[in-house]
Amino acid sequence: MVKSICVVGRDADAWITARVLQRFLGENSLLTVQIVELPSEVGPQDVYPSIPSVRGLHKLLGLSESDLIANLGVANSIGNRFSGWSSDGDYYQVFDTHGLPIKDIDFVQYWIRGRKKGLQVPYHEFSLAVAAAKRNKFVLLNEQASAFSHASYSFNIPALAYLKRIASDTIASGVKRYEGPIAKVEVEAGAIRHILLEDGQTVTADLFVDACGPAGELISKLGGDAYESLQDRFPLTASVHALADKITPIPSCNHCLANERGWLGVYPLADKTALRFNYNPQQSVPDQVAKTLQGLCAMPMREGVVKNKVAGRRRSPWLKNCVAVGGSAACLDDVNGVELHVLHLTLSYLMALFPVADSYTAEQKKYIEKVNSHIDRIVDFQQAHYLLNGRDNDTLWHSFKSLSPSAHLQQKLNLFQARGALCMYEDETFQEEDWYALLCGNGLLPQSYDLQVNNLDEQEQIKEFQKMLSFVAREAEQMPDLSVHLGLENNDNYTGAMF
Repeated sequence: MVKSICVVGRDADAWITARVLQRFLGENSLLTVQIVELPSEVGPQDVYPSIPSVRGLHKLLGLSESDLIANLGVANSIGNRFSGWSSDGDYYQVFDTHGLPIKDIDFVQYWIRGRKKGLQVPYHEFSLAVAAAKRNKFVLLNEQASAFSHASYSFNIPALAYLKRIASDTIASGVKRYEGPIAKVEVEAGAIRHILLEDGQTVTADLFVDACGPAGELISKLGGDAYESLQDRFPLTASVHALADKITPIPSCNHCLANERGWLGVYPLADKTALRFNYNPQQSVPDQVAKTLQGLCAMPMREGVVKNKVAGRRRSPWLKNCVAVGGSAACLDDVNGVELHVLHLTLSYLMALFPVADSYTAEQKKYIEKVNSHIDRIVDFQQAHYLLNGRDNDTLWHSFKSLSPSAHLQQKLNLFQARGALCMYEDETFQEEDWYALLCGNGLLPQSYDLQVNNLDEQEQIKEFQKMLSFVAREAEQMPDLSVHLGLENNDNYTGAMF
């Protein structure tokens, strides 16, 4: 039976894993938790964009949102704006629903009919969160707005401040800390016996957690499947990470700007702005990248560094007494900001399937199955951004359109193109509204739609759409500026009384 566990790795994957395991198992003396910290790869220019599931991760960590905002420079985000990706112009993917069903038929079906009849209003305009984002507002829902919108939010998190807080909490909770690098991983009978560090110390445990990122410095020593590259689906394998001054007013939405060499992610923080330009190093030299980044950013940059990252995954993320979490299990593309989400889902399954006996083959098998299933669906969603792009005149982006989708993704695209419906699979991170925003935003207009839509007179549909658009605009105006929500500014026009 597992009585001791050792987390080996760096940065968010290692410290978050150790903190969660200690909070739920170590502090109750159910087992001892140790951490071997490897050299950090995080700098002052690094940020963790995220999706709303990060709020659940923070609950596991015992971190309050007010603390993150007040003390760490964290800023809320209500989604992403995509510029230069679609031939239809800018589009938004926000953490929100769009429109309302009419006569129990999904709103998107009516929007498709409208589009075919000449409607010029983009799908995203029917989202309260988009209306808020265009005004740099944060979405707070009153009773009436809650009936229309299911808006949520995530965070842009300054990496260094975040990790220092979590590391401090972890050590204070009693987790024993060792410092790497690793000299040798001692394997016996196919399992890890102990780890020898370069300073001569030996670390033993019943169960080891590999939080080392793609290198998998523990689990790679146990054989099994090699780390599988996803470069054939995500060819942008280099990125420039930099900082710029705070944007005023602070945008409540991240901005992803595409150009002929790649795309720039702009991630607003409370006191500065994090930038990340993703590109293909085989097609762009550093001087070209620097000029491109400066042109896209249009503001002075500082502390820029180049990092290489090939998206990939491990098909067998649990071997013998070693479990891979976070980037060691899967390191995915930067679009959508899923790094912390991948860590969260792997850690959640580890907690749910934590060994309770000497033999844990059944838990190992289920962990591998569920992690692979989740990663498959995330990869599909991310790849669709590149497959559907409208930059036909750019060599780089046109090459993305020829990348082979999975059978599941192709089936999803085929059904939507046929009738505006989606086939959703088990273990989807991104739900119907996310897919509709992506597909409609990239200009996919289905051949047909639900025939029941025709039961509504076209003029009645126009009236319903006008009411929705008026409601969205009116409610968004009453929302607080994001700067006010973060406590950085006062707004005499906002009292908060209605929320």
